[in-house]
Amino acid sequence: MPEKFHELTDWLDAQLRRAVYDPLLRVEPVDLPAAFQNVVIAYANSLRAVSALALTALGGDIARLFELAERELVLLEDRLQRLGPAAMEGEAVDSALAGIRLRRRVTRGLRHAPVLTAGLEVLGALVAQTMALSTIGYGLTVRARRENLEILAHWSRAYAVKAYAAAKAAWLLAAPSPAEAAPAVSDPDDRELADRGLAHYRRIFDSE
Repeated sequence: MPEKFHELTDWLDAQLRRAVYDPLLRVEPVDLPAAFQNVVIAYANSLRAVSALALTALGGDIARLFELAERELVLLEDRLQRLGPAAMEGEAVDSALAGIRLRRRVTRGLRHAPVLTAGLEVLGALVAQTMALSTIGYGLTVRARRENLEILAHWSRAYAVKAYAAAKAAWLLAAPSPAEAAPAVSDPDDRELADRGLAHYRRIFDSE
């Protein structure tokens, strides 16, 4: 990537730390839902700007853009596995990691579908999950409220579940056969969601 691109993204990351990550990590836990909603639009605009810059630098190669995004997920997974247990309860770390795994299912589907086909529900949930994960990744390296990190970790999985369910309903995850019109019991992701209880995650969003 061009040096100018790295300079711009470094500057933008500094702005996000000040305007998004630090406020979410320092706010009282009871005020976290409102704080999250207050900054998610600004974060989405920043993410869109970075994606546009990256795509231009890559000559419009969307496949390479997805590869860059996957590289960032791998780095975040490593950070969660190394630093997460000391900063959060184990269940919260597991939630964040499970959310990343579900995200990969969704993004694999989006590789083969126009962005507009994905729908606002899928894209909105992915943006919210990205913001939660990015805040956690930063929060693991600075002084942050433990409870906020844990809440964001569970939210990151909840948003991944929301994106996965919407993408599956839109038939974006795979080329389904007629038999797959109904939920497939053999699908390990659907089995995991059923075991965990999708209604639980819907209640999380309803309560925000």
